[in-house]
Amino acid sequence: MTTTADAQPKPKSKSKTASLLRRTVRFTWRVSLTAAVIAGAIFAVQYGSAELTRRADAAPAPDAAPPIPVTARAPAWDTGYEVSRAFIGQVEPQKTVSVSFELAGRLSEITVDEGDRVSAGQIVARQDLALLEAERAQLLATKSATEAQLTFALQTVARSEELTERASPMSTSALPSRRSQRPSMGA
Repeated sequence: MTTTADAQPKPKSKSKTASLLRRTVRFTWRVSLTAAVIAGAIFAVQYGSAELTRRADAAPAPDAAPPIPVTARAPAWDTGYEVSRAFIGQVEPQKTVSVSFELAGRLSEITVDEGDRVSAGQIVARQDLALLEAERAQLLATKSATEAQLTFALQTVARSEELTERASPMSTSALPSRRSQRPSMGA
């Protein structure tokens, strides 16, 4: 609820009236100054364009360029042209063939280059046989040693049978049956 004292307008103070007057003067001054600047810009544009037109009309026209002599020729028609292009990439073969040896090893020589055409039966590489030859020599030495052991074993058996026959002539009848049971080592 409002009282009658609150409803009455309060008298304006002198400072508020002076402040309102100052704001009005400032606003009027700003508007006048802005209008003067715009008017000056319009005058400058009008005067500048008239001056530029006057100067352009006062300048002498440039001389015409001298004519250039031209000769006409019949056109030479090319049937085609070559364009050189460079591409970056990897070329994949249309057909590949795996090549291998019966025994694993190293190559000592490759007789063809990549991309060369080869025919059936053509030698494309040679295998290094040094390791295979060493293995062959080792196997031959093992075979010789085994044959020597077999010879020694056969001589030992023969000597043992001979000694057994001399020591007991009565048991010689059992020897032929033992010889037939002995496995054949020489075969």
